[in-house]
Amino acid sequence: MHDFFPRHVLPGKLYEITARTQDGRHWFSAELRDCLSFSIARAQKTCNIKIFAYAVLSNHYHMLVSAEGPQDMARFLQIAHASMARAVNRHWKRKGRVWARRASIVRVSDEPAAQLARLRYILANGSKEGLVRHPAQWGGPHVAHYFETGVAEGGPAERKKVNKSNQLRVCHTKVQRSHTICVSRLPHLSGLPIKQYLSDMRHLMDCVAERPLDRDHGIEQHLTDPRLPRTFAPVEARAPRVMLWKRDRGLKVKAIPSAQRPPVTSDGWGPFTALAHDAGVRDELIEQRKAFVYEYQDASARFRAGVRRRPMFPARCILPPSAWIRPDRRRTGLFVADTSSGCLG
Repeated sequence: MHDFFPRHVLPGKLYEITARTQDGRHWFSAELRDCLSFSIARAQKTCNIKIFAYAVLSNHYHMLVSAEGPQDMARFLQIAHASMARAVNRHWKRKGRVWARRASIVRVSDEPAAQLARLRYILANGSKEGLVRHPAQWGGPHVAHYFETGVAEGGPAERKKVNKSNQLRVCHTKVQRSHTICVSRLPHLSGLPIKQYLSDMRHLMDCVAERPLDRDHGIEQHLTDPRLPRTFAPVEARAPRVMLWKRDRGLKVKAIPSAQRPPVTSDGWGPFTALAHDAGVRDELIEQRKAFVYEYQDASARFRAGVRRRPMFPARCILPPSAWIRPDRRRTGLFVADTSSGCLG
């Protein structure tokens, strides 16, 4: 995806990048983990980009980066998005656009607390939705894998080399090229040894696993000021974690039956999915949304037409400002006209 307008990117400042697939489709599957990691690593190697954190979900990704200027940032996005889109189309055997719109780039404050908050948010992706218990269990590309094991993510890419010596008969040979994502330390923690930095990040991930929705849990004073002593024992490198399957949580998250689960890949990682990935759950959500929209439009039309005796608005909707709308106790979540106020004829 090309950047048609120059972005205002300050050299050396942190920015959070967010990009989503077309219509939020779940195109990033576990089989594409190496290809997606290679795409990010290749774009980083081509451009002068520092990556501090990243997380690729099934229909979007987050990334915390810094660049030397808008040209480097635009070039990085162009190479990464083009390579990821080709991998998605090749895997799903489709053609067309993959990305929904231009990537969102938001400036992060220079304060250490603000940068740690964004890093913690990226680490919590997958855990705060209840899909995995620990950030390192996520099956897609995630900076937690590097923090957990100390081994950078990446992978080889297969390419075709054309032999032009014989134009009538073109010979294709596969060439393996491998790139890995280079994760940098946060600017205010750049003076720490890499071993100490990874230990702090493992402790932060453990705190995220305990309370993923608590934004301040795990961001201790030694992370904002590296001169302060640590209150925990050093956390050594650990073996890669196997992703846990999702629990059944009603319409939001539904576990896949064992007979329908895709086979685990050769490297031990299980495939990762997202909310409402099951076809039956997705269809049920669509039907509920259609029913909600129909009820609201019907009640709104009657309300605007002056029929305000019983405007039955559905639950969890923004009601029009009125003094005669009250909840209906007989039907949970519905609203009716208040005839006791004398506003209605």
